[in-house]
Amino acid sequence: MLPWGIELMKTTKIDVSGIVQGVGFRPFVYTEALALKLKGEVFNHSQGVTIFLQGEESLITRFIENLTQKHPAQACIDSFQSHSVEKFPYQDFQITESQLKGSISQRISPDMALCDQCQKELLDPGNRRFLYPYINCTHCGPRFTIIKALPYDRKNTTMADFPMCSECLKEYQSPQNRRFHAQPNACHQCGPHYKLTNNAGQPLIEPKSSRQYKDLLNQTRELLNEGHILGIKGLGGYHLVCDGRSSKVVKELRKRKKREEKPLAVMVKNLEQAKKLAYISKQESEYLLAPDQPIVLLKSRKSSSLCPEIAPGNQYIGIMLPCTPFQHMLFEWVDFPLVMTSANLSDEPIAFQDDEAIQRLSKICDFFIQGNRDILIRCDDSVIAFVSGKRQIIRRSRGFAPHPINSPLFFDQGILALGAEQKNTFLLAFDNYTIPSHHIGDLKDMRTFDSFQDNIQHLSSLYDFKPKILVSDLHPLYLSTLFMRKPPEKMGFPGNIQKIQVQHHHAHIASVMAENNLSTPVIGIALDGTGLGKDNTIWGGEILFCEYHDFKRIGHLLPVTMPGGDRSVKYPWQMGLSYLMSAWPENWKEKLPPGFKAIEEATLKLIARQIEKQINSPVTSSCGRLFDGVAALLGTRHQVAYEGQAAIELEQLASGLATEAYAMDILPEDDQIILDWRPMIRQISEDIIAQKAAAEISMSFHQGLIQGIGRALGEYSKERPRLPIALSGGCFMNRLLLSGLTGYLEQKGFEVYTAISLPLNDGGLALGQAAIAKHMLEQRG
Repeated sequence: MLPWGIELMKTTKIDVSGIVQGVGFRPFVYTEALALKLKGEVFNHSQGVTIFLQGEESLITRFIENLTQKHPAQACIDSFQSHSVEKFPYQDFQITESQLKGSISQRISPDMALCDQCQKELLDPGNRRFLYPYINCTHCGPRFTIIKALPYDRKNTTMADFPMCSECLKEYQSPQNRRFHAQPNACHQCGPHYKLTNNAGQPLIEPKSSRQYKDLLNQTRELLNEGHILGIKGLGGYHLVCDGRSSKVVKELRKRKKREEKPLAVMVKNLEQAKKLAYISKQESEYLLAPDQPIVLLKSRKSSSLCPEIAPGNQYIGIMLPCTPFQHMLFEWVDFPLVMTSANLSDEPIAFQDDEAIQRLSKICDFFIQGNRDILIRCDDSVIAFVSGKRQIIRRSRGFAPHPINSPLFFDQGILALGAEQKNTFLLAFDNYTIPSHHIGDLKDMRTFDSFQDNIQHLSSLYDFKPKILVSDLHPLYLSTLFMRKPPEKMGFPGNIQKIQVQHHHAHIASVMAENNLSTPVIGIALDGTGLGKDNTIWGGEILFCEYHDFKRIGHLLPVTMPGGDRSVKYPWQMGLSYLMSAWPENWKEKLPPGFKAIEEATLKLIARQIEKQINSPVTSSCGRLFDGVAALLGTRHQVAYEGQAAIELEQLASGLATEAYAMDILPEDDQIILDWRPMIRQISEDIIAQKAAAEISMSFHQGLIQGIGRALGEYSKERPRLPIALSGGCFMNRLLLSGLTGYLEQKGFEVYTAISLPLNDGGLALGQAAIAKHMLEQRG
């Protein structure tokens, strides 16, 4: 007993980390404790949530069971520790003030789509939040895009400027209310609002009530019916919005946005409407309706009401359902599919600030629907697809970021992995956390590079992350590499920070290793468009013996001349000609496919001379360029409007019929296996001349590539231990290639691994960079 007569009591202390802030975790704890008549407290802090409990041991045991098994759906518990301590007696159970203590390791919740309960209230004329476009609760709404600092409290978000009215405050303080400690809680009376403006930003309608929002929605419907293009603010930035049925309007959008043919995403009211546009499996339905609510790539129906300009030459369309309250409101007024694409000029980052949107988008948008709740961090929509029943992440952003990636690796030094030049994401690695950023984009654009730097600063600040090591790609001219070599002073990195460069394809494979907890060596198949090799040539069709700390190139596609360098990416017919000239060195002119007649003779001769004389023509082993070349020979695509277009159309051209695979030779060269595509090109050119169906040629090409790689791995493994196979690289966005090669290798007895929660393209390789850097330093001692 203490001198003043109060005895300390045995108290259970519980520390929980993971996604436990901003997801209704403390209200859940409070409700459970009251139900079991336990006393104590719960509070947020920089590492997660701490709970103190006093009461009968059997009731505390039941509380722990409920906490671990029945916690809120959006919560994710990474670690759970409990032990006994001595504390003064509690009189009741309370949610107490957040505490700042120690280093920051609390996981940040991604933004979440509007929940069913809030949607019901939003559309209920009798509810005080009827048609309020910022309705939310602990189960839904913004998180990552509005957080300025941890812990997740209102004062640390962009909602700090909106004091709650008495009714909202009562909800916020009531444990029985689902808005109990919902930090963005607001209503018509006290919260932010939307407004309709012209393209100069001058307000036309500034609603403050549900009646006035009806006026705004009526006007919006009229504008869309008239064929106008709108810029509408979402969770992570602006969308460009127009009528998805109108060829005239979509053509105008493409012209203004400078996006000639790349597919545009569309939004529809509900799953029923989505099924009118595309074939949708049960798994795909679940993701369309999930709190992440990504864009899902779906096989389109020929009877779709969408105009063909939405996704020209593409059998798939990207569909998403309404995510924000305003999007739900809009589809109560609009009964047709809407284009809902990122608000930017092609290759620029998405616009996310109101003034910025007016400045950058006034020549694209006729009108804007803006909102005065600031977005702190731009965050594009995520994109997923399903391949052979398995989810494939194509772009990891809103709804997924900044979830850490599950990996067994422990980083005793903070590593900042800077990612790739294209589809950039960077990654923070510290302790047992690997936190990829959201999608940043292509760093060749200076706005995107500025965004890259801003987001590194912001995410580092949230976690109080101070890297000791910087990791970049091997390419000396990538902006991420230049950033590593001379970081801007504003980043605050120490002058003696360690700097490591990692080969592109090694990083691809190491990322798959880290996600799949593969600690032994693997054989990596890295297939993509480009990556600088150790020999200073352009790689992209690689077979690698990989460990974390090092790799050996054991095989690759036969190198080919790439006339004009990067120009050949824009004009794939140049690659087609290079492959043809290599396959038929003596009589290539006789083997030119009919489609090449459209190319001016002088231009054809000029490129042929470039190839023969090796003028401005680097060599490459790129699988991406092989796809481009074959597509050009088939006449599918001589010039592309976006990255990967030729390869995508070649894949979709392939019929589902079983056809004979084209042959690839396997050439031994020193200690490497060379996959010789020349017999394949000869067969393709002969079949084109014989007028064989293009669909059959495409399928035979895919089968030939799959079997050629499979044979090469079989040859390598004949007298060696059979190692796991890791597949990565942008070419595996190709469904036929990924599912076909996986199935072929598994039939031959190989264990095959791919990415789980990261893209197979360059958006996923930062994890590999961090893993390699960690092990390289450990090897050095």
